[in-house]
Amino acid sequence: MILPALPKQTKLLFVFMVLLASCNKDINLDKWDPQMLMPIIKASASVENVADLRDRSFVQQIPAFDIGYATGVQVNVPPTQVAFVGPYAYTLSEYFNSVQVDSAVFSVELTNSFPIPISRGTKIVFRSSPETASRSNIVYEYELAQDVPAGGTYPKFTDILINRTITSRIFLFLEDF
Repeated sequence: MILPALPKQTKLLFVFMVLLASCNKDINLDKWDPQMLMPIIKASASVENVADLRDRSFVQQIPAFDIGYATGVQVNVPPTQVAFVGPYAYTLSEYFNSVQVDSAVFSVELTNSFPIPISRGTKIVFRSSPETASRSNIVYEYELAQDVPAGGTYPKFTDILINRTITSRIFLFLEDF
């Protein structure tokens, strides 16, 4: 359709009126359910940009009840073997689902609040999911080199993680307890 020689504002008004008249006005928004898969925002970020990832730390209290003992009561228990204690979930960040890191410093301090010692060989394991059947979800693992008496502490240890994928939510386990 070719519009006759009219002023520009008149042409725009005419086009707008045609578009408005062609709209379907009987839309029921209660049943509007579009099926679209598209990015809403395209952006990039690095660990340096996300301030809440720096020097991240958390404290996890594991109650004695989780291994079958009352809290605050000294008990005389023969050596026992527990496959694992956990999972204890922790959210690292709300900004990502997972991140691939070239290197990251990982430090752990352990205080035994159980009424029994934690045996040498117990593993402190951080996993990317709460599943223990596979080793593929292990983010970090450390094996204690000495016993930790009830109420005692294990020296702080620090490791560097190299080329790891870290999920936004990690799960702490004590394994081979």
